[in-house]
Amino acid sequence: MAFALLIVLLIATPVFTILFNIFDGPGETMQHLAANVLTDYIVNSVLLMLGVGSISLVLGVSTAWLVSTCRFPGRGIFEWALILPMAVPTYIIAYTYAGIFDYAGPVQWVAAVVFGEKLPHIDIMNLNGVMWIMAFVLYPYVYVISRASFTSQSRTILESSRVLGAGSWRTFFQVALPVTRPAIVGGVSLVLMEVLNDYGAVKYFGVSTFTTGIFRSWLSLGDFNAAVYLSAILVIFVLALIGIERYQRGQAKYDDGASSSRPIRYYQLKGWKVLATFLFCMIPLLFGFIFPLLQLVH
Repeated sequence: MAFALLIVLLIATPVFTILFNIFDGPGETMQHLAANVLTDYIVNSVLLMLGVGSISLVLGVSTAWLVSTCRFPGRGIFEWALILPMAVPTYIIAYTYAGIFDYAGPVQWVAAVVFGEKLPHIDIMNLNGVMWIMAFVLYPYVYVISRASFTSQSRTILESSRVLGAGSWRTFFQVALPVTRPAIVGGVSLVLMEVLNDYGAVKYFGVSTFTTGIFRSWLSLGDFNAAVYLSAILVIFVLALIGIERYQRGQAKYDDGASSSRPIRYYQLKGWKVLATFLFCMIPLLFGFIFPLLQLVH
């Protein structure tokens, strides 16, 4: 018990530091930040959370459902390969994409070879660019948790849905997805927290968020109190995320009968669905790991 309490105190030390120093007053720097850039910090952080969270939700849940319930060539590889984007830090992926879309990068080289001339400058060094890059790196948080939930679901409830006349899409949206909702929300919450605490990618792409503001206030402007106040606002964001997650879950409990379940029977895909599923699963793997890896090797 004492050891566990010690661990909790060590982890909570940064939060206690913010609470203890917030009573010293904001200072003139904080007033300047509030009047000029605080709105940008809030708007950019919220837009990043919404964008990265939405894209990660779609990529993570859809790929998890496909590899958990469908049989198609490459499924066994995708099961573990879709986790690979987590192997490289977000800021490294951001750095590689800046090189990929650089005027002397591979995208322009391919365009020159195929079309005989280079494309107009492709600017990804902005909010939209870092949003997509972070989503392709962070979606495995949703994928891993969703896949674990899908694979543990009872074969009985899914087959009951089919017997009652529901197709695969209706079974997914009306049976599997509601049962998996707590896991999905947990994965998305992790993604949003990673978005809030990221510094390297947003700094390199020139996007002002709370994290870049904290570093700028503390290290560039030399105002520790301003950094503390910005950190306090960031902590409020994190606590709000935790509160929203717990509120939406409420007292709901989900029993999928997994304790007495049989393994899920895979959907046997045929025809164009095989190719479509394979290509869809390749998209996050290509953009989240393979293309950046090739650029690093180059």
